[in-house]
Amino acid sequence: MNSRITNSRKINYLNLAGSKIRTCSIGPELVIDPNFKSVPGSVTIERGRDIVWSKNIATGESEMSYSLANLEHHHFKFPTHRQAGDLHIHFYGACALSFGDGIELADGDIMSISFTGFGRPLRNPLRVDRSAPRPVIIHSLA
Repeated sequence: MNSRITNSRKINYLNLAGSKIRTCSIGPELVIDPNFKSVPGSVTIERGRDIVWSKNIATGESEMSYSLANLEHHHFKFPTHRQAGDLHIHFYGACALSFGDGIELADGDIMSISFTGFGRPLRNPLRVDRSAPRPVIIHSLA
């Protein structure tokens, strides 16, 4: 991992927020549970019929280096995040990283994550875009 990024994270955990802006899944079901202290789970990477990597994980407030109240304060201190009718979903990480174990994802791999008490596992297949890279062209809306 880039040491500049790692050091930045150590200095201020709020620097992670920008890295979490990306397209994500939130299904297959959504369960709301008021007990968010520690939620055990597991994560796996399947390749064909084999599990090539698996770890037990835990998330929740007691697993984080900051409180949920602190996270919400820093999120909702921006007026644009306090609009009536808006829905905010926070994604929390866990302490297992497949790249730390030398795993390289391949086309067709299925990443699966599940948490006790939160319904069925979320399963995401990986598809590699093999098309030739092209420059991004931006057009004015005016």
